[in-house]
Amino acid sequence: MLSYSEPLFKSLVDNLTKAVDEQYEPMQEQVMNLLNAAATLIEEKFADYFNQFMPLMEKIIDNVESKTPSQMRLRARTIESMGIMITSVAEDRSFLPVVQRVTEKLFAGVSQEFSQDDP
Repeated sequence: MLSYSEPLFKSLVDNLTKAVDEQYEPMQEQVMNLLNAAATLIEEKFADYFNQFMPLMEKIIDNVESKTPSQMRLRARTIESMGIMITSVAEDRSFLPVVQRVTEKLFAGVSQEFSQDDP
């Protein structure tokens, strides 16, 4: 898998950036599905790509509301992706400031009430 990482993650960053910029939620969710699988496979080697993806994840959390089931699914998938990404860099203290900022942002979102149909 490592031999394919560079072109795979470049493609995922490009596609996710385009999907976020165009607010195309179905593509965002599909890219995150691939991202989650690939990041899980390469584990701590994902640290090389962390700083390319985390700002996109934060942008999704900041800009996608939770008004429709598809928006709720996208936000849930984004939080799942952020967790996988944070796990991959957990041993590297250089990521600590970003991880703390992201964690605070997620806790702020969790402190809001959820509807019954929120995933």
